[in-house]
Amino acid sequence: MERIPNEVRRILVVDDDAAIRTQLRWALSGEYDVSIAASPGEALETAERERPSLVTLDLSLLGHPGETEEGLEILPALRAMDPTIKVIIVTASDDMDRASRALALGAFDYYVKPVDLDELRVLIARAIRVQEIERHGRPTDTGGPISLAGMVGECREMRDVFERARRLAASTEPVLLIGEPGTGRGTLARVIHQVGPRADGPFEIATDGSLADAIVRADGGTLLLLDGPGGGGSEETLLAYLTDGGVDLDGRRVAPDVRIMIRADDVHAAPGQTQRERSPSERLCKSVGCQVVALPPLRERERDVLLLAGEFAKRCARESTRGEGDGPARRPHAPSFTRAAVRSLLTYDWPGNVPELVNRVRRAVEARRGGKVTPEDLGLTAAALADRTLGEARSELERDMVTEAIRRSAGNVSRAARAIGVSRPTMYDLLRKLGVDPAEFKDVT
Repeated sequence: MERIPNEVRRILVVDDDAAIRTQLRWALSGEYDVSIAASPGEALETAERERPSLVTLDLSLLGHPGETEEGLEILPALRAMDPTIKVIIVTASDDMDRASRALALGAFDYYVKPVDLDELRVLIARAIRVQEIERHGRPTDTGGPISLAGMVGECREMRDVFERARRLAASTEPVLLIGEPGTGRGTLARVIHQVGPRADGPFEIATDGSLADAIVRADGGTLLLLDGPGGGGSEETLLAYLTDGGVDLDGRRVAPDVRIMIRADDVHAAPGQTQRERSPSERLCKSVGCQVVALPPLRERERDVLLLAGEFAKRCARESTRGEGDGPARRPHAPSFTRAAVRSLLTYDWPGNVPELVNRVRRAVEARRGGKVTPEDLGLTAAALADRTLGEARSELERDMVTEAIRRSAGNVSRAARAIGVSRPTMYDLLRKLGVDPAEFKDVT
């Protein structure tokens, strides 16, 4: 293993439990230069003097879980000393709210007592490596596009999402994926499943049927719940499974091995409060320590808009060359965008997020008659946008998504529903509302 430079090997252990300080100092001293502190004042004094690269910080200094704020209060001071310092939070299982607040304040990661030394060593090594890149290499937010199991991004927000997804993929903890519709929550759930040890197991999406049945079907793999556990006793069933690992099915108790993920909206319902804070999903997360991943809306991913538009244009160009006769395969020509089109892509607000971008690019590629893609091709001219209400724009996007999903699934309603992340009954309701007949798409490629 490549040796980490000496200047990034200092660790400060901050904990009011003498046994834990001794244990960590003994366990880590072979790899790092370890200092210890028992109080907030001692921690800040030691950090100022020794300038550690990493701090393990107990959130319950001088008290019991949830009763004191000393650990949280010194976190900003530590980061003010050195913005590259990495802080790993130490917390109790019933103190997850403050752990989440600490992450929002800039903590690198956290682990839950009792201390698992192997897990802690992995967290420390990862944090030190990130810091080494920040101090001695190029910043992580200027390294060009990155990809994770087919998802691509370049902005700092998506880099953080990808890094968190990689960490979560190796664990078995339940995950709550929040964000606006169309931000890729369902796609990210599949990514976490695909890059983890459960990749060979099933990936099930719970619909309106029995949750116990869905959990059993997902044995050995992952179960994704759409927008919370739903009604009909589902919340109780899910909470029971997350608590003791078992469900009641046909009069017997079974214990399938399933990774639970929940997709939920993150829509502000009132100042200082979000819809998910009042949802069954939120109550479950607080009960069992669910990991939360928030996906940013496309309008906040300015660096990614052109990247995604280019990727979708290439994909559409490839699709347009399929089935064009028996001659030699023709290399697809990926269209480029005019300067005006680039400007329109960057200034548009994207209420439909990524699916809207996909559909605008697809229509533009199919409609253009040679040359570059223009704002008119994308439907993003000022006149075109002014002629439609927001409701009309959303209805158009809904029709495009449903029709495209049915076309790609050759009329298979269940497969189309999974593709756009809705239940089968919801898909039937959409088909009826839009007047789309699945039979018309049978055997259509």
